[in-house]
Amino acid sequence: MKLYRKLLAAALSAALTGSLAAGLPARAALDAPDLSYAAELDKTATLSSKEAAALQIREELRGRITSFTVTVGSSLISSKNDISDMISMALAETGDPHEGDYLRWTIKRYSYTTTANSRNGTTSIAFTLTYNSTVQQEAQVDKAVDELIKKLDLNGKSNYEKISKIYSYIAGSVTYPDSIEDLPREYFSAYGALVNNAAVCQGYALLLYRLLSEVDVPCRLIPGTANGGNHAWNIAEAGGKYYYLDVTWDSTLGNSKPCSLMRGTSDFDSLLPQYSHSAGAWDPNSPLYSDYSANFFARYPMSETAYDPASRLSFRLGDPDSDGIIDSTDASVILAAYARLSTGQTSGLTEPAKAAADANSDGAIDSNDASLILSYYALTSTGSSLSLADYIKTL
Repeated sequence: MKLYRKLLAAALSAALTGSLAAGLPARAALDAPDLSYAAELDKTATLSSKEAAALQIREELRGRITSFTVTVGSSLISSKNDISDMISMALAETGDPHEGDYLRWTIKRYSYTTTANSRNGTTSIAFTLTYNSTVQQEAQVDKAVDELIKKLDLNGKSNYEKISKIYSYIAGSVTYPDSIEDLPREYFSAYGALVNNAAVCQGYALLLYRLLSEVDVPCRLIPGTANGGNHAWNIAEAGGKYYYLDVTWDSTLGNSKPCSLMRGTSDFDSLLPQYSHSAGAWDPNSPLYSDYSANFFARYPMSETAYDPASRLSFRLGDPDSDGIIDSTDASVILAAYARLSTGQTSGLTEPAKAAADANSDGAIDSNDASLILSYYALTSTGSSLSLADYIKTL
């Protein structure tokens, strides 16, 4: 898990108001800007950049603060678009399971007003928000998430294995309400899905996002329509491609075999054509939403067809570059992946390549795997025909 701590902002030179209708959001994944700070955040200071404003707003959102003010230099705000930029920066995907889409979809509605001070050249933005979960409920979610991940025993598992196990748990544990009229807010949250075991599609999708993010599986929430109404589902990565997941349908239909697990663009609805999905922002005018068009999916390359678990077998253990030879190049691939992981990034490898790079099968990609490959390569360079598996048995 990679944790940042940052937050969001907004501003405008006149009295501007923004609001998010009850449903909830997911905006396109901007590359997360660097919002880290060396010093403690001073919430009384006048902020001189959009990044600083975004940092404060994100922190307030994470704390489920319902009313707060951000003060920025008036030069930062020439139009309402500048506020939208700050919001987008604060809600960008960071790799932190508590941020990105998890924050977007936890907000029920928000509004803000701005007040310009011509004497000191500042503008104050006063936010008012309603959330689908409280800070106390989120503390319960944190505890339940930790306990569930330990119970599911996902260490060393591939992305596909993690996705399948988490998906199966949610589908079998969460119940969709008989009526969606006048539901309490928690039905739209991960709290409702995980702690109360009751949620609508938004709660299902939010819990899936949270759990997959906790175990380092890249994923997003996707809003749109299905079965004639607003609906929410997910995409997640395995083997270098993203796949559709709709755990709500599999939970409510109760089929013994999942119909919406790891599906591609050409076959997402092939097993349930009556629930045809169409991605799209619930409110195209809100800065919290994406257009979910080609620009969004260019960032998340979708597989055309459903995931094939057998595809992992095309990579041999110890051969992450898949050229059929276990040599120093494979060790270099492993070391490069290890360097990325050590700095909080993803490995940069597809799922099959990650499985091949874990030469000692201990669930981690690190220098030990590279050393093992190099020692094996040195052995085979002398003419030995011993397989890597047999070589490992001799150690």
